[in-house]
Amino acid sequence: MNHYHAKYFVDAVANMSVAESARINNVTHPAISQALRTLENELKVKLTSRKKRRFELTPEGEIFYQRAVDWLEQFESIKTELSFGGKEVSGELLLGASQSLTAEFVGPIIFEMKKRHPRLQIRATFGEAAVIRDMVQRKAVQIGFVIDDDRLSDFAQKLICNGDFVVVSARPLENLGQKDLIVTYKNKVEVQDLFKKLKNKGYKEPNVFLELVSWSLIRRFVLAGEIHGYVPQYVVQEDLDRGILYKVDVPVKAFQYSVKAIWRKRSSLSMSAEVFLDKLIESEDETK
Repeated sequence: MNHYHAKYFVDAVANMSVAESARINNVTHPAISQALRTLENELKVKLTSRKKRRFELTPEGEIFYQRAVDWLEQFESIKTELSFGGKEVSGELLLGASQSLTAEFVGPIIFEMKKRHPRLQIRATFGEAAVIRDMVQRKAVQIGFVIDDDRLSDFAQKLICNGDFVVVSARPLENLGQKDLIVTYKNKVEVQDLFKKLKNKGYKEPNVFLELVSWSLIRRFVLAGEIHGYVPQYVVQEDLDRGILYKVDVPVKAFQYSVKAIWRKRSSLSMSAEVFLDKLIESEDETK
């Protein structure tokens, strides 16, 4: 079996798109289709069922997908180990994270890894935590980076760092409630924690002006207007250091977040993934 054909198939399934598999692998759409037909001829089963442009797997296709993913992981791990045993890390490393986590934690390590290991191909995908969890489960990415939201029990995981949620303003020396507040969602665990602690201490719940899914967008709204924002401190740390944003006085204990790397349970990481994680954790330790 041609391992490229298996990879074309896995990438098509992971992205639910033959066209996306063609783009990722830098080949034509017909080349992907031909590879799938070749696999079906070799295996003597139908792997996919195409209905009105939808890309669906047959039961046999589901079985082959899981086995092919494991086989490709082992193949890439062997290639990487052989290369690493010589001089450098190579192969392909697929990562997933939110834009803010990528900017703060993942991005700098990507640049460093590319400088040290130019033969390593790194591809990063952005998304919310739910999207990243799904991509890890489908093996569309090897490692995902998320804020722990108590929905990680189905994953192997490694702690990258801890920190606090903070309320920030474009003006110094302000108190919570002095201005309206922007949060992600009122029902998010960190928002509920803040409101519950305020209520237990007899404080009035701040007025939520707007709910925005992106912490980076919340930061920009705070910078642009007369509003407070509730975000993880890493999102605004540089602004706080430069005196562009300021912490708002909050009369209750801060809610702590944990940034974690996640991958599928019972799935071994490739050497490139392990090197990447080690470098990221080492970098975080140096900043403490």
